[in-house]
Amino acid sequence: MSPAVIEPGTCPYGARSSTISATAADDRTPVEKLRVRFTYTLNGSTNTVSMFAGRTGVFQGVLGNLPYPKVITRIPIRVEAVDAAGNVGASSVFYVTLNNYCTPG
Repeated sequence: MSPAVIEPGTCPYGARSSTISATAADDRTPVEKLRVRFTYTLNGSTNTVSMFAGRTGVFQGVLGNLPYPKVITRIPIRVEAVDAAGNVGASSVFYVTLNNYCTPG
């Protein structure tokens, strides 16, 4: 992920989104047929974001436009890939930090 620390979507400066990247492959399903997504939980709600493959087979999705939290929040993220047969592979959980302030301009 890049960057690992972001600010609320309403902030005028600073990083307001993070690109989540993952490599997924299967021995029977072509890369373009894999369904890859990441899930994250914020304020007790779990959300899913679809990821899309670039030319190199690296899937990417964007975490962003998030609400202003009351406290600095670590957002747990997990990537899942599903092949043509419906088999699911998942990453370990990693985190993006959402600050509760905006970078001054």
